[in-house]
Amino acid sequence: MKFTYYNKLDSLRRYQYNYHLNKFKFENNVFLGKLNTILSKLYNNNIEFNIINQKSVTLNTDILTEMLTLKIRREKTNIVPLIKNVLQHFKLPKTNRVQEKSGWIKTSSTSLLENKYKNSSLISILNKNNLNIDENCSLNELLKEITNYSSKSFVSNGNINNVSNKQDYNNISNIIFNSIKYKNLEGVRLQAKGRLSRPGRADRSQIKLGWKGGLKNIEASYKGLSTVTYRGFDKPNISYSVSNSKRSAGAFAIRGWVSGK
Repeated sequence: MKFTYYNKLDSLRRYQYNYHLNKFKFENNVFLGKLNTILSKLYNNNIEFNIINQKSVTLNTDILTEMLTLKIRREKTNIVPLIKNVLQHFKLPKTNRVQEKSGWIKTSSTSLLENKYKNSSLISILNKNNLNIDENCSLNELLKEITNYSSKSFVSNGNINNVSNKQDYNNISNIIFNSIKYKNLEGVRLQAKGRLSRPGRADRSQIKLGWKGGLKNIEASYKGLSTVTYRGFDKPNISYSVSNSKRSAGAFAIRGWVSGK
């Protein structure tokens, strides 16, 4: 009992030390200020730090592939169980794939938002050809006309901060939030390729694959809607990264794809 108590105490001290270290790194201005002056002298330019608190490594393919390469560099690592273990950390939303691929389910009511516009994207809704509005119309007045809100719930100046009815405010915020694309995970694919055999064997290069979900863009592939395209082979809904490393058997590479919807 005495040893278990000291082990738990050491683990708590370790967590406390990491907490204070991260707080000193990012929240305290002393460390970032000194680092900013050093980097500014090296690059002869102004440096700006944009720090993002990320909840999971699954949201960034660069961190994910780098983590896998560090683990595969160990000689006794079994690659297939490692990839399966990583894929278990991806929590995909539970959706009806048939309903999602078929598009919007429309009813006989013509007043619904689904029947007025081709999709729920805010860019499609803000198109002036679809609405009888002026060019100087504000976003609040536009959303009020789209959703057929009563004029009693809005003040005369149309400021969203002065909305008296909380239900109307929540509906407007939901429309804006739902129009943001690629905020949910759709699928992931991991590929390990190279000299992945254990030392002492004469195997050639191997390929190990693991995937969960899909990588296709649902709006472009199934619904027939237009999407933004990037220059080259990059797709707007996929984040891709590759990481190279070596081990005693030879070189290998880890490739990762994470898609959103």
